[in-house]
Amino acid sequence: MNKQPTDPKYLRWSMYFFNSLYFFVSVTIWTLAIWTVYSMRYLAIVDEHYSYFVAISMATIGTFILAASVFACCGAFWENKAVLYVFIGIMWLILILEIALSIWIFYNLESIKRSVRPMMFDLLDTYEDTQGSMVIDKIQYNFECCGVDSHLDWIHTHWGQENLGLLPGSCCHNMFRTCNISSSTFAQTGCYEYVRNYVDFTYSVDMTVLLFAGFAQIIGISLSYTLTRLIREYEVAADEK
Repeated sequence: MNKQPTDPKYLRWSMYFFNSLYFFVSVTIWTLAIWTVYSMRYLAIVDEHYSYFVAISMATIGTFILAASVFACCGAFWENKAVLYVFIGIMWLILILEIALSIWIFYNLESIKRSVRPMMFDLLDTYEDTQGSMVIDKIQYNFECCGVDSHLDWIHTHWGQENLGLLPGSCCHNMFRTCNISSSTFAQTGCYEYVRNYVDFTYSVDMTVLLFAGFAQIIGISLSYTLTRLIREYEVAADEK
């Protein structure tokens, strides 16, 4: 007695569920891509080529995931093996891109963080420049810090030589132009570690989401392979009747 092939409709509903999950994953990746660019532009001390490369790559991956989920829904609804194979191919491509981008971020993260330090000193040296002043003031005010390693970094800058005994007002977390270095209200810690941790957190979140998306895709690929096999078994069983 021949074994009756398993009805693929239950697996089809599983595919619908995972494709709704892929939709949210694609939206999350797109949101992270925008957040990465915004975060690095907010700091304005990280090479924009890094953030734009990561953001564009993530946006591309998010678009591919959304397109693949449409293929999967159509293939599951029509029980069409060809469409499901297209979905599987796109998913493998996306998985390779996610792994490659995660490796790139991991490999370059330390060099990105190391580049922060000299750029911060450059901002201190060009503090009179309007844009540079806005950037360093924003960092010092929001992170409640002062200088790169400490407030003493300001003493050796051109601005510090012209304003002896003073610190920028952002060091004292106020909106005044300056504050007195003898005051006990200025921030005692430098900004480098805060900014470095912020950069590390931003790109670490990107890697984590990419790896989670990759794990979800592996499940989707497995379900698709199983569904195509069940469809093929049903077709064979129908031909034998």
